[in-house]
Amino acid sequence: MVIKRLRGTLSVLLVVTAVGFGNKIELSLSPSGFGSFELGQIMDADSLTIFTGGNYQVNHLLFQRFYAGLNLKVDYEGLPVTTNLEVVLKSFSETPRKNKVFDDNGLGVRFFYFFFLSRMDFVYSLGDVFNLGVGYFPVKYNRDAYNLGEYLFRSGTYPQYLTTNFDYPLARVTGLNAFGILPFGLGYQALLTINTEGATMGDLNFSLLASGSLFDSLIDLGGGISFCNFFSANSRHTRPPVEDVQGNLAALYIDDDGDTATYTFAGTKLMARVAFDPKVLFSSDIFGKEDLRLFAEVAILGVKNYPVSIDTSTLGTCYDNVLERMPVMFGINIPTFKLLDVLSVQAQWFGSRYPNDATNYVLYGLPTPVSSKWSDGSNCIYPDSTEDDWKWSVYAKKTLFDHFSVVGQIASDHQRWDKFSYGDQVYMLNEALTRPDQYYYVVKLGFSF
Repeated sequence: MVIKRLRGTLSVLLVVTAVGFGNKIELSLSPSGFGSFELGQIMDADSLTIFTGGNYQVNHLLFQRFYAGLNLKVDYEGLPVTTNLEVVLKSFSETPRKNKVFDDNGLGVRFFYFFFLSRMDFVYSLGDVFNLGVGYFPVKYNRDAYNLGEYLFRSGTYPQYLTTNFDYPLARVTGLNAFGILPFGLGYQALLTINTEGATMGDLNFSLLASGSLFDSLIDLGGGISFCNFFSANSRHTRPPVEDVQGNLAALYIDDDGDTATYTFAGTKLMARVAFDPKVLFSSDIFGKEDLRLFAEVAILGVKNYPVSIDTSTLGTCYDNVLERMPVMFGINIPTFKLLDVLSVQAQWFGSRYPNDATNYVLYGLPTPVSSKWSDGSNCIYPDSTEDDWKWSVYAKKTLFDHFSVVGQIASDHQRWDKFSYGDQVYMLNEALTRPDQYYYVVKLGFSF
């Protein structure tokens, strides 16, 4: 239904445009692509995040990933319209891995392959002031977020969770995208997006972003707001029934009027960011473009407080402290004097009392977090979720001859276990690193054309 609506909108747009610009349309094709090989090692991870028992290797674990992507950009001469179509092949070895090969019939020591669509959109452009895109496309608003950050589109609201992906610090969304640059260099972006997976599939979100600079780019500023699930495709999914899969009243609470109410996935996110570039204060050719930049980003993942649940277990869901819903990222780009493109050091604090886990959202359709202790506390999947409050990352990149690159990263971030089987999606819903001393390193060699 959503695809049909998008097709209808695009058809009307093209017909109207063709009337104004004539019927003769010539195509200009611009193919591009990339390939990369990643080799890394998880030095230490939390074995409790496996969920399915022991006999797994979770430390000093080598992993490999291959990517190959092809993008085709089409300009329709005579029309202010471009289209993009990009597909990617990913090949990888699974993590975690059984200690003994025969424990899983050798599945853990194989390479797995799958294709996925990474972009498909149409862009109608009237110049810098206004552009309108529709389809499936990437969104990135913070140039200084090389790993951590980009919270507005890489997070959950109720419950709160964060995601990261190595050398891809952005999100992909589906919907409408209006963007441009207004007078005085004020940038704007308005997005009407639709959820394509999870319990709230089909719900609509509306987001607004603004950006600008002061004092000849000495200070860069940005902010945004996102109204998540403001229109529900299925109210029973957005605000689910009070009982969870175990029969506990885990989604029920007493509101300010003394009435019982249920939690909801709907909520409002806020984001603000700032960067300071002291290079504009002095004239020097020894620094690279990204050297010396200081930056920070903060978000509120749900502005509304909720009281504690009146469940029949000991979970005690509660969203009563806004500080526990505020991730903060800050960092600096270390000067390398043009030896590297960038050497970025980032840190993050996120003081949520709950683990960074989307299991209840994806598997059970509940807007409640996974507790540090399940049921009566006998099953302690996360014995102390406050240990994951701090994250850190060191990212470096060097481009060679415009088409080749070397990227390295060492980090304790939101790395997920990499599993092939969709039935085992639980592996990808919780992060593997739950303490700052648990980390991994990875090196990537890539080319583009």
